Amino acid sequence: MKRKLFLCVSMLCIAVCLCAQTFNYSFTQSAGSYQSLTGATTAANSNTWSGSGYKIPIGFAFNFAGKSFDTLTLTSNGLLLFGNDNKRAIATFKGIMPVKDSTGAWSSLLYKTESGILKIEYKNCGFGMNSPDLFNFQVWLSQSGNKVEFHTGSTTLSTLQDSLIMPIVGLINPSMDKTNNGYLLTGNPSQANAETAGAGDLKYIIRVPDANTVYTLTPQ
Repeated sequence: MKRKLFLCVSMLCIAVCLCAQTFNYSFTQSAGSYQSLTGATTAANSNTWSGSGYKIPIGFAFNFAGKSFDTLTLTSNGLLLFGNDNKRAIATFKGIMPVKDSTGAWSSLLYKTESGILKIEYKNCGFGMNSPDLFNFQVWLSQSGNKVEFHTGSTTLSTLQDSLIMPIVGLINPSMDKTNNGYLLTGNPSQANAETAGAGDLKYIIRVPDANTVYTLTPQ
């Protein structure tokens, strides 16, 4: 009886560990030529983004922060949310919103899975600072290694405007109710660092990065 109880407790501990939230990642920065997506699916293209978000397929099983997912939700506040517990998300330059460009066209949210990579593009989006305050970037989720990458494209934001935005970028627990609530980028985006976010301790970079910057977060 004791042996059965021990086995049950052990199996429960293993299950909890496998599903536990963990933000044990490493960070690297590099350069890479930015290419806008072609043949992608449009999730949103209007002056407002749905408050309930846009649930999209990943295209493969992706392990994120200790749990496997095959779908995610593009939220209206700049998060990629995994699951329904509000514990695991990617902060995609949080605060990003739809804006209108000089031709009158609104921002687009696009996605495409190819060669084992889900690519999500924020096309001509902004922060509502000035018009136009356009910023282009992509978030890549790779089946190989379960890596998260941020690829930055062109922007019309000036250095002064950028310094007022201070974007939140990286991995985050939106509930902020754990000791380790994420792994977020900090400092100057030209030479960024990444740090653990504690309770109520958000990190940010001082402006949006220059075009053709790549940030990679790799689970350890």
